[in-house]
Amino acid sequence: NCVAVDQRCQNGGDAERADKVFAERHFFVGEGETQAISAFARHHYPGVNMQRTVVLLRLPNLEHPLLVDLYRLQSESEHQYDYMLHYKGQITATNVQYRHCRDNCGVLGAENGYQHLFKFAEGSITDGLQLTWLQGGSFYTWLAAISDADLIFAHTGANDPQLNLRREDCLLLRTKARNHLFASVFETHGFFDEGSERCHGALSTVHRIAVLHSSPEASIVRICGEGIEARLAISNLPNVTASTENCVQAENATYNWRGFPDIQFQ
Repeated sequence: NCVAVDQRCQNGGDAERADKVFAERHFFVGEGETQAISAFARHHYPGVNMQRTVVLLRLPNLEHPLLVDLYRLQSESEHQYDYMLHYKGQITATNVQYRHCRDNCGVLGAENGYQHLFKFAEGSITDGLQLTWLQGGSFYTWLAAISDADLIFAHTGANDPQLNLRREDCLLLRTKARNHLFASVFETHGFFDEGSERCHGALSTVHRIAVLHSSPEASIVRICGEGIEARLAISNLPNVTASTENCVQAENATYNWRGFPDIQFQ
């Protein structure tokens, strides 16, 4: 579940080169109601710097913590960015008006793993993504702050004459940009019992995630839903410490916090 740049493999698929480069630790917070880990990857795609911050956010009115994924990319030239999400289960709801590729179910590419993916549906995103699937006895909802992007529904099995590939579903959130922040939140909610045909909490409590600010200094997002109004700020400064004072101007407002991540409820 990473971002592929221009439909190419990290390090050009060169295992020897991959052994020589690695991510750089940014920060780690392993205790409390807000736990987070962040790292930089500057050498896996030439000319593209990556930073990924993953936050487990426990809110008092939710049974399970939220998983917030902030995947930031920086480049001096435009690239195609594919945020990959592999899932198991049945899609139950989405706000994307997708088109099923009945007659032209095409292969997504010619190399780098794309040659093994069949595209069976796609849709355009203009104002955020919301998608829910049922896996086991729980529902999972993915919300992403994005516009002017495409969502591609795909599965493995292309170019597999001996049928050796296991059938796996995946989603590709595709956009073109120089600098971009893939801001996502994942919520686990509800339950479904097939034997008794009981279903509860199939709709997500979180309704939206929005990017308030994205820069080399900080990433700030707003998460909204039923009884939820929270602002999450992440320091992107490479030398940040627990005592660093952060100050960012965004949306005619000034945000101040100390340390790595900061969560404010409104």
